[in-house]
Amino acid sequence: LNEGMTNVIVNNAIKMSINNSWINQLYNNRSQSVGYKIISSSSNLNNQNNGYSESYFYNDPERDSETYSGFKIYGTPSSNNFEGYTGLIFKNKIYNKNNILIKETDNLYTPIKENKTFRNWAFKEIFQVTNVVVPVDWIGNISIEHYENFSRTVKPTKTITKDYLTGGTVKTETNYVYGGVKHNQLTEESTTNSKGELVKKTYKYVPDYNAGTTTVLGKMEAKNMVLPIETKVFNGSTQISEQKTDYYEPYTGIFLPQYVYAKK
Repeated sequence: LNEGMTNVIVNNAIKMSINNSWINQLYNNRSQSVGYKIISSSSNLNNQNNGYSESYFYNDPERDSETYSGFKIYGTPSSNNFEGYTGLIFKNKIYNKNNILIKETDNLYTPIKENKTFRNWAFKEIFQVTNVVVPVDWIGNISIEHYENFSRTVKPTKTITKDYLTGGTVKTETNYVYGGVKHNQLTEESTTNSKGELVKKTYKYVPDYNAGTTTVLGKMEAKNMVLPIETKVFNGSTQISEQKTDYYEPYTGIFLPQYVYAKK
């Protein structure tokens, strides 16, 4: 199969067309799911050319298993070295109807806590040995294959947006923090605009309160309910708003919002 547009024609069968810069990226992963590196989307609202956008995805092939001894053991899982990244958008571009770039967004991601690597081995007998005493430590008749399982949680940590205007470029940068001890949810979001002004939002969730087991929040935490309870917004160091939600238990094990408090 060639790169670019590939047509596969089989007699008395359906014609299949595949668009991708590298066909290996489409299928070289454990899930065998289809994925693309770039997706373009055009806008034709009211039958007019309104430009188009391009989204760039992480979609690199997984690393093949490695032969440690003997012959290749086909069917051994690949190492999912891009676990957590595959399918994420790392860049987006928007063009106007004259094909001029007017907006660009870069997304940065980072693995957060609970990242682990598990080393695995596959074994296969090369040939049958009969009527021969084989030492238990002899591996000359065994093929050995090695692969790794990566377990990681990947979250966006920074977004950089550039608007290309007639008078110049307007840049906005947003940073994301995941500081929860008992969860992986967003706890802080801070945005700096082109003027250097900082707007920050902080979030607290049910597990952040370490509530007693007999309280409503304690019971919600026991049910692994990681719901947002409190949000604060700051302009620089000055708090400009706050919102908090109180929950209650109308029926055993059923938790519903009771009051929402807003402060400005």
